[in-house]
Amino acid sequence: MNMEVKNFLETELFEKLSSEPSIFEFLHSKCLDGLFFRDLEKNEVEWMSDSFWKLLGYDPSEVDDTIQSRRNRIHPDDLITAHENYVMHCEDSSHPYDQIVRYKHKDGSYVWVRCRGMVIRDDSGKPIRLLGVHYDVTKLKETEALLKQKNIELEKLARHDYQTSLFNRYAFAEVFEQQVLLASREQVPLSLAMIDIDHFKNINDSFGHQHGDKILIEVAHCLQSLVRDSDILGRFGGEEFIVLMFNTSHKEARLAAERIRKGIEHCILSGTKPVTVSIGISTLGEKSIAGIDLAPSEIYDEMLSRSDKALYKAKQTGRNKTCE
Repeated sequence: MNMEVKNFLETELFEKLSSEPSIFEFLHSKCLDGLFFRDLEKNEVEWMSDSFWKLLGYDPSEVDDTIQSRRNRIHPDDLITAHENYVMHCEDSSHPYDQIVRYKHKDGSYVWVRCRGMVIRDDSGKPIRLLGVHYDVTKLKETEALLKQKNIELEKLARHDYQTSLFNRYAFAEVFEQQVLLASREQVPLSLAMIDIDHFKNINDSFGHQHGDKILIEVAHCLQSLVRDSDILGRFGGEEFIVLMFNTSHKEARLAAERIRKGIEHCILSGTKPVTVSIGISTLGEKSIAGIDLAPSEIYDEMLSRSDKALYKAKQTGRNKTCE
């Protein structure tokens, strides 16, 4: 004979629950954040434990025992989910009545509550009561939100330079390759400018690294105001910045580079001296990048090499100039 044998302590607990009210009181007030028992025949009245209303900041005497009184405090979006689960659970007991909803606290804030329940049926199988429990999961949801925000920040750090908030070198390369494909489809040229702050080591040596960091941030901000909205701006590393100019011919790129160079010299001072930059530019596909038989990563490497050589030329021939 296959009969489930209950632990004698379980049997004893059931007996004491029916004979000693203090045990039931302990379970719903100390072990749970709320207990409810709902009349499904009239579907108007339910009993909610005092601990539930206290969780929401109310004295139990302030609220009535109608179902609507509680529903009015549920966030509208969550009420839809809770009702759908309730209907499906009544139709099929194997579907769990289990959801997390936001209840409005007396102070106007929201408390996250996990609601779990089960229907009790009559002999014909008709649902007549709903028994359920509430758990306060607000701290859990707040922790989840904090972790989500931290993950967003980490993702940003992975793609953006922490000092200037510009694209870092790796993110810039990824965006560049996307722009190459677009330029090929649109049959337009691409130009690249590498920008290096002149005498940056001297700035650090003379005024300290904190001052040097301040200059980096100021240059980044100035660049953001000088480039076009369609341009892609990044920090290449150290005191070097990089700009990708979509649908920009070599002549237009040189004019843009000169605008950047003069703008920085005019806007930023280190001590009493203006900060200057040297710029190297390159263009691929003077009229169109279409038809160039190179992979996007190879185009990136090629343009980077040309711009770097032009930048070296600008450095070697006096600085504070644009070369190609």
